[in-house]
Amino acid sequence: MPSFRTMSAHRPFSLPPPKLAPWTLVERRRVQTYRVFGVDELELRDGHGRRRDGLYTMACRDWVNVVALTDEDELVLVWQWRFGSASFCLETVGGIVDEGESPADAAARELREETGYEAAAFELLGAPFANPALHGNRMHVFLATGARKVHETHFDEHEDIEVALVKAEHTARLLDEGHVDHALCHVGLGALLRRRT
Repeated sequence: MPSFRTMSAHRPFSLPPPKLAPWTLVERRRVQTYRVFGVDELELRDGHGRRRDGLYTMACRDWVNVVALTDEDELVLVWQWRFGSASFCLETVGGIVDEGESPADAAARELREETGYEAAAFELLGAPFANPALHGNRMHVFLATGARKVHETHFDEHEDIEVALVKAEHTARLLDEGHVDHALCHVGLGALLRRRT
Protein backbone atom coordinates (compact mmCIF):
# COMPACT_ATOMS: atom_id res chain seq x y z
CA MET A 1 0.00 0.00 0.00
CA PRO A 2 1.59 3.32 -1.02
CA SER A 3 1.93 6.14 1.45
CA PHE A 4 0.42 9.55 0.68
CA ARG A 5 1.60 12.90 2.01
CA THR A 6 1.40 16.57 1.14
CA MET A 7 4.10 19.20 0.85
CA SER A 8 5.76 20.08 4.13
CA ALA A 9 4.46 23.26 5.72
CA HIS A 10 6.60 26.33 5.27
CA ARG A 11 6.22 30.01 5.99
CA PRO A 12 4.12 31.48 3.16
CA PHE A 13 5.34 34.33 1.03
CA SER A 14 3.43 37.49 1.90
CA LEU A 15 1.83 39.03 -1.19
CA PRO A 16 -0.80 41.76 -0.95
CA PRO A 17 -4.11 40.96 -2.66
CA PRO A 18 -5.36 42.97 -5.65
CA LYS A 19 -7.37 46.14 -5.03
CA LEU A 20 -9.86 45.12 -7.73
CA ALA A 21 -13.43 44.23 -6.73
CA PRO A 22 -14.40 40.61 -7.50
CA TRP A 23 -16.89 39.71 -10.20
CA THR A 24 -20.07 37.91 -9.14
CA LEU A 25 -22.09 35.26 -10.91
CA VAL A 26 -25.60 36.28 -12.03
CA GLU A 27 -26.45 33.14 -14.02
CA ARG A 28 -24.73 29.99 -15.34
CA ARG A 29 -26.30 27.96 -18.17
CA ARG A 30 -24.95 24.60 -19.40
CA VAL A 31 -25.11 24.96 -23.18
CA GLN A 32 -23.41 21.71 -24.17
CA THR A 33 -22.17 18.52 -22.55
CA TYR A 34 -19.46 16.29 -23.98
CA ARG A 35 -17.79 13.10 -22.72
CA VAL A 36 -15.09 14.80 -20.62
CA PHE A 37 -16.28 18.39 -20.25
CA GLY A 38 -19.25 20.72 -20.43
CA VAL A 39 -19.56 24.23 -21.84
CA ASP A 40 -21.21 26.86 -19.64
CA GLU A 41 -22.39 30.34 -20.68
CA LEU A 42 -22.02 32.87 -17.87
CA GLU A 43 -23.64 36.16 -17.04
CA LEU A 44 -21.56 38.10 -14.52
CA ARG A 45 -21.56 41.41 -12.75
CA ASP A 46 -18.09 42.97 -12.89
CA GLY A 47 -16.37 44.77 -10.02
CA HIS A 48 -18.03 48.07 -11.08
CA GLY A 49 -21.54 46.57 -11.08
CA ARG A 50 -21.91 46.26 -14.86
CA ARG A 51 -23.56 43.12 -16.25
CA ARG A 52 -21.38 41.08 -18.62
CA ASP A 53 -22.75 38.24 -20.72
CA GLY A 54 -21.60 36.05 -23.59
CA LEU A 55 -18.78 34.60 -21.45
CA TYR A 56 -17.99 30.88 -21.71
CA THR A 57 -16.12 28.40 -19.55
CA MET A 58 -15.39 24.70 -19.83
CA ALA A 59 -16.57 22.60 -16.89
CA CYS A 60 -14.11 19.80 -16.16
CA ARG A 61 -13.49 17.52 -13.23
CA ASP A 62 -10.16 17.91 -11.47
CA TRP A 63 -7.10 16.33 -13.09
CA VAL A 64 -4.00 14.60 -11.76
CA ASN A 65 -0.47 14.71 -13.08
CA VAL A 66 2.08 12.18 -11.78
CA VAL A 67 5.85 12.62 -11.88
CA ALA A 68 6.89 8.99 -11.26
CA LEU A 69 10.44 7.97 -10.38
CA THR A 70 11.89 4.46 -10.19
CA ASP A 71 14.48 3.42 -7.61
CA GLU A 72 17.02 3.79 -10.45
CA ASP A 73 16.06 7.50 -10.67
CA GLU A 74 14.29 7.11 -13.98
CA LEU A 75 11.22 9.12 -14.94
CA VAL A 76 8.29 6.96 -15.99
CA LEU A 77 6.95 8.90 -18.99
CA VAL A 78 4.43 8.05 -21.70
CA TRP A 79 4.10 8.72 -25.40
CA GLN A 80 0.51 9.51 -26.49
CA TRP A 81 -1.10 10.70 -29.69
CA ARG A 82 -2.84 14.00 -28.91
CA PHE A 83 -5.86 14.91 -31.02
CA GLY A 84 -5.55 18.68 -30.52
CA SER A 85 -1.95 18.96 -31.73
CA ALA A 86 -2.19 15.96 -34.08
CA SER A 87 1.16 14.76 -32.78
CA PHE A 88 2.84 12.38 -30.37
CA CYS A 89 3.57 13.99 -27.00
CA LEU A 90 6.02 12.77 -24.38
CA GLU A 91 4.28 13.30 -21.06
CA THR A 92 4.10 12.54 -17.38
CA VAL A 93 1.17 10.30 -16.45
CA GLY A 94 -2.12 12.16 -16.07
CA GLY A 95 -5.87 11.92 -16.16
CA ILE A 96 -9.25 12.85 -14.76
CA VAL A 97 -10.24 12.40 -11.12
CA ASP A 98 -13.33 10.17 -11.25
CA GLU A 99 -16.46 11.17 -9.36
CA GLY A 100 -16.14 10.17 -5.69
CA GLU A 101 -12.40 9.48 -6.07
CA SER A 102 -9.70 11.36 -4.17
CA PRO A 103 -6.89 12.98 -6.20
CA ALA A 104 -4.35 10.68 -4.49
CA ASP A 105 -6.32 7.59 -5.47
CA ALA A 106 -6.69 8.93 -9.02
CA ALA A 107 -2.91 9.45 -9.24
CA ALA A 108 -2.23 5.85 -8.20
CA ARG A 109 -4.92 4.54 -10.57
CA GLU A 110 -3.69 6.54 -13.57
CA LEU A 111 -0.08 5.44 -12.99
CA ARG A 112 -1.18 1.81 -12.82
CA GLU A 113 -3.54 1.99 -15.82
CA GLU A 114 -1.25 3.93 -18.17
CA THR A 115 2.08 2.31 -17.32
CA GLY A 116 1.51 -0.84 -15.25
CA TYR A 117 3.67 0.77 -12.52
CA GLU A 118 2.86 1.18 -8.85
CA ALA A 119 4.73 3.48 -6.48
CA ALA A 120 5.75 3.13 -2.85
CA ALA A 121 4.89 6.74 -1.95
CA PHE A 122 2.96 9.68 -3.38
CA GLU A 123 3.57 13.29 -2.35
CA LEU A 124 1.34 16.19 -3.40
CA LEU A 125 3.53 18.91 -4.94
CA GLY A 126 0.71 21.37 -5.57
CA ALA A 127 -2.77 21.81 -7.04
CA PRO A 128 -2.78 24.80 -9.42
CA PHE A 129 -5.71 25.81 -11.60
CA ALA A 130 -5.28 24.11 -14.96
CA ASN A 131 -6.25 27.19 -17.00
CA PRO A 132 -8.29 29.71 -14.97
CA ALA A 133 -9.27 31.72 -18.07
CA LEU A 134 -11.49 28.86 -19.24
CA HIS A 135 -11.55 26.19 -16.52
CA GLY A 136 -12.42 26.14 -12.82
CA ASN A 137 -10.79 22.77 -12.13
CA ARG A 138 -7.44 22.07 -10.51
CA MET A 139 -4.58 19.82 -11.53
CA HIS A 140 -3.22 17.89 -8.54
CA VAL A 141 0.49 17.26 -9.13
CA PHE A 142 2.03 14.25 -7.37
CA LEU A 143 5.58 12.99 -7.04
CA ALA A 144 5.48 9.18 -7.00
CA THR A 145 8.64 7.47 -5.77
CA GLY A 146 9.70 3.84 -5.72
CA ALA A 147 7.81 3.16 -8.96
CA ARG A 148 8.09 -0.36 -10.35
CA LYS A 149 6.29 -2.33 -13.05
CA VAL A 150 3.83 -4.77 -11.52
CA HIS A 151 0.81 -4.91 -13.88
CA GLU A 152 -0.13 -4.90 -17.51
CA THR A 153 -1.63 -1.66 -18.78
CA HIS A 154 -5.36 -0.96 -19.11
CA PHE A 155 -6.01 1.90 -21.52
CA ASP A 156 -9.20 3.88 -21.97
CA GLU A 157 -11.06 3.53 -25.27
CA HIS A 158 -9.26 6.47 -26.93
CA GLU A 159 -5.77 5.81 -25.51
CA ASP A 160 -2.77 4.20 -27.18
CA ILE A 161 0.25 4.64 -24.90
CA GLU A 162 3.90 3.65 -24.92
CA VAL A 163 6.02 3.87 -21.74
CA ALA A 164 9.40 5.62 -21.94
CA LEU A 165 11.97 5.53 -19.11
CA VAL A 166 14.31 8.53 -19.04
CA LYS A 167 17.01 9.25 -16.47
CA ALA A 168 15.80 12.06 -14.19
CA GLU A 169 19.13 13.86 -14.63
CA HIS A 170 17.87 14.80 -18.13
CA THR A 171 14.71 16.54 -16.85
CA ALA A 172 15.89 20.08 -17.67
CA ARG A 173 16.88 19.02 -21.19
CA LEU A 174 13.51 17.36 -21.74
CA LEU A 175 11.89 20.72 -21.06
CA ASP A 176 14.44 23.14 -22.52
CA GLU A 177 14.93 21.22 -25.77
CA GLY A 178 11.21 20.74 -26.37
CA HIS A 179 11.06 16.96 -25.92
CA VAL A 180 8.20 17.53 -23.47
CA ASP A 181 5.99 20.25 -24.93
CA HIS A 182 2.77 19.68 -22.99
CA ALA A 183 2.39 22.71 -20.69
CA LEU A 184 0.67 20.77 -17.91
CA CYS A 185 3.57 18.31 -17.80
CA HIS A 186 6.01 21.22 -17.46
CA VAL A 187 4.37 22.03 -14.11
CA GLY A 188 5.24 18.68 -12.51
CA LEU A 189 8.68 18.33 -14.07
CA GLY A 190 9.50 21.93 -13.11
CA ALA A 191 8.50 21.15 -9.51
CA LEU A 192 10.86 18.17 -9.58
CA LEU A 193 13.71 20.39 -10.82
CA ARG A 194 13.08 23.01 -8.08
CA ARG A 195 13.07 20.29 -5.45
CA ARG A 196 16.46 19.02 -6.62
CA THR A 197 18.25 22.41 -6.70
